[in-house]
Amino acid sequence: MLQNFLVKLCTFHLRVKVGEDVYGNQYYQSKKPWMYKESIKKERRWVIYKKNIDPTLIPAQWYGWLHYMIDNPPKNLISLQPTWYKNVKPNMTGSQDAYFPQPAKRQSYKAWTPEKK
Repeated sequence: MLQNFLVKLCTFHLRVKVGEDVYGNQYYQSKKPWMYKESIKKERRWVIYKKNIDPTLIPAQWYGWLHYMIDNPPKNLISLQPTWYKNVKPNMTGSQDAYFPQPAKRQSYKAWTPEKK
């Protein structure tokens, strides 16, 4: 939460809101381009999360925009999603709901030995 507050505070005058996703995360880009590589200038892009900072809650289309894979921000996410698309589950690592696989059962086996001639 503190990190989100600091990002909001530092970028108050330097940002342009580009959009919002279904989870309430807000996406911004800088007003002025910055030097990306040697002679390439690009606008900085970032996200301010609604609640907890959890990158698994960024939809694929917004992820592509954040990482400069697409130039224009996604407008209508529902039309871009395939019918088999599932909703994203938050990362539960470190919580009580974390996944713990059952240990594999060791089956006794007979070791292979080459035949002697």
